[in-house]
Amino acid sequence: MALLRMIPRWATGEMSQPKAHGAEIILWRRYFDMLEQENEDRIEMIIESFAEDEEESKRLKENARMGREYLNEHYRNQRNGSTDSQYPTVARESPFARQQQERQQLQQQRRNEEQERQRIHSPNLDIPIVGVGGSGETSYVTRAQ
Repeated sequence: MALLRMIPRWATGEMSQPKAHGAEIILWRRYFDMLEQENEDRIEMIIESFAEDEEESKRLKENARMGREYLNEHYRNQRNGSTDSQYPTVARESPFARQQQERQQLQQQRRNEEQERQRIHSPNLDIPIVGVGGSGETSYVTRAQ
């Protein structure tokens, strides 16, 4: 008896078939189309994320390669004692080294000023002449001011 209750009444002929049968089919089609579209969207999203991950990994590999290249060039130059490099480097000087360099520049500037003063105030007008008269000695001729 319980089995008979499970069979719909319209199948036994007691009731007529439901009238909205075509509408149900349309709704189910829409439902399955929506599921299919969602699945396609998910697949596209997954493919795009893989493509983005691939591009990111290429960028990371390129950055790592350039970093290794930079370090190799830097250590190669340090080992060879050369400061020429195609990559810019930042000089890291201690304050003591900077002060020493400034002192050396100041001393050089003072020497240059002193030499210039000597040239202006007491010029050397002697002109060296080597080997006058076959003796091989150096003699000087003073030119007039």
